[in-house]
Amino acid sequence: MMSIDKLLAKDVSKQRITQSEADETRSRLTATTKIDDLSTVDMVIEAVPEIVALKKTIFAQLAQICPPHAILATNTSSISITQIARATQPPSVDPTDLSAASRVISTHFMNPVPIQKGVEIISGLQTSPATLATALAFCQRMGKIPSQSADSPGFLANRILMPYINEAIICLETGVGKESDIDEIMKNGTNVPMGPLQLADFIGLDTCLSIMEVLHGQLGDSKYRPAVRLRLMVEAGWVGKKCGRGTAFNPEREPLRDHPSLQLAPSTVRGPFHFLNPTQAHYRHEQPATSKPTSSHDDSDDAEQQGTPEVTGPSSGVAYKWTSRNNRKGRHTLVVKPSLAGANQGSSGPPPKDGVRQVMSGVLKMFTYYPFWDVSWLVAYVFTIGSIVWVINAFFSLLPLTNPSTTFSGETLYGGGITAFIGATIFEFGSVLLMLEAFNENRSGCFGWALEQVYESHVEQQGGNRLAPSDDCTHHHVNKRNLVGKPANADSAPTNEKTAPASTYRSPPPGASSWVWWPSYHELTTHHLHDLGFLACSAQMFGASVFWISGFTALPGIYNVISNTTRVLNGVYWVPQVVGGSGFIVSGTLFMIETQKQWYRPALRELGWHIGLWNLIGGLGFTLCPIFGFGTVEWRVLQASVSTFWGEYTRTKGSWAFLIGSLIQLYESVAKHPVEKMKES
Repeated sequence: MMSIDKLLAKDVSKQRITQSEADETRSRLTATTKIDDLSTVDMVIEAVPEIVALKKTIFAQLAQICPPHAILATNTSSISITQIARATQPPSVDPTDLSAASRVISTHFMNPVPIQKGVEIISGLQTSPATLATALAFCQRMGKIPSQSADSPGFLANRILMPYINEAIICLETGVGKESDIDEIMKNGTNVPMGPLQLADFIGLDTCLSIMEVLHGQLGDSKYRPAVRLRLMVEAGWVGKKCGRGTAFNPEREPLRDHPSLQLAPSTVRGPFHFLNPTQAHYRHEQPATSKPTSSHDDSDDAEQQGTPEVTGPSSGVAYKWTSRNNRKGRHTLVVKPSLAGANQGSSGPPPKDGVRQVMSGVLKMFTYYPFWDVSWLVAYVFTIGSIVWVINAFFSLLPLTNPSTTFSGETLYGGGITAFIGATIFEFGSVLLMLEAFNENRSGCFGWALEQVYESHVEQQGGNRLAPSDDCTHHHVNKRNLVGKPANADSAPTNEKTAPASTYRSPPPGASSWVWWPSYHELTTHHLHDLGFLACSAQMFGASVFWISGFTALPGIYNVISNTTRVLNGVYWVPQVVGGSGFIVSGTLFMIETQKQWYRPALRELGWHIGLWNLIGGLGFTLCPIFGFGTVEWRVLQASVSTFWGEYTRTKGSWAFLIGSLIQLYESVAKHPVEKMKES
């Protein structure tokens, strides 16, 4: 009923119907969950899943419950009407008694039902002419256009449509074309409203599979054999639009899909909002039975020539934790069994990276390691510098009020104004880098690279087995030559210069561009605008861009002029701070939610959550400051400056909060391969 209410509301908003017509339509509908409530109806239209046994059970019940004159219609798209009608006749009834079976017919409405006018009418062998005439008249009165079909597998529509969809899926799985190209050529070449893959998503892949199985089973022709990918996606629970974006990956965007040794655990694919892309998933590492252990001294050519990221020894206890934030930041989280983590045996794994020693090592790396070629590090570094500038700005704004004896001439106008402009400009630059980071997220993940980085250092310290061979990481941070070049190719430095020659490294997979300054319209509309991290980055970019206006108008020579006119001061100085600060609040909130399993449950163990939290606090500080600033009463001026000291104390509170968040982000940017302990069930 909620779906019907939404459809009616949409029709009203588009002025297709009036509100009174919508209310009248709604008043004619009554919902029930009891089949016995159908004892007084004149017509029933069944629309349960395409399961023969289920439909037979329902029609056997309907024959007993409904009045003797009631039409028993099914919306089946492939199952024999004759077979369904037979279910209305109990074994004890004379087979020639067709009183119930004669009232069974199919009214197969085309999808989407509110828009499409076509209805397929199929009579079974038992269907009476009176039932057929009533069904045709019923559809015409609804404004539909009925077409008749014989009772044959798939009838007319699906006998033609489903092989078309199935063949499109085969083209996708065999690499004939990408999802977007398959749909676009059919839309633009045959003038249909949606391509075959988009249509399959709308219908439901489980429904498509059921129909193809009926066609293949009853007709026996190999051309009706369901595509392997179709069957696998249904088994994984990826049945299309009805299961929500947040519970399944778009096939084009499925991480690690080219790694045969990694198996996605479908139950772990999740996101905080079902209408947005997934943000978390786990992969099991299944070591091939043919893999052989190799020691750190093994020079076997076989170990160098294998094409999959096999791990010898530790691999059986290793899993890959994928998150959308880590994928954007070029981080690769490994999850190891407790029996392996931190052990010192020959088949040991590395210890978790949340110990004091590991954390302090990461903190030291923040100040001794400068990967300028990594956009994620640049984002963190730029925001850290910007936050420091805002903290300085907070002192210039706050100290003249809290400690007047320290004031020097022009401190607020020149010191505060110039640092505000510099801080706002640095934040704007950092936000541009943040957007570039979002555009250049990796599609396939880097399990082999992560394994090599973690186990290489562990083997050097503890000894034991190691993995073979290396795998390419196609995130840009592997390229240590520049910021915008190719992530990794045969000419670039290998991910592990110590053990692997450059010749063993493959070029990036098809579709993995070296650097993207702006995504295509297709990628923007089908992926990025549905990605929680991208929306957070966009909110940050919007907030920083608007906030920059106030930084510019704070400059000496501008502020001292506009400050004489309250309306101008409010419009170009205080309002941009409120709007920009609100953008920071939205951004921080979305960054927090991105790391959470549910939108309401905090992820206290995730670095990204704490980064988002401190950015949220900073945004609150930066927003409260101008809210107080709209007033001229002295206590408000004091509170506005105090606002500057903690997001700078609320912009002193806001600046310090941003600084803390930026420092955590800087730590995150140098800790590229965290290790977590696996929870054993």
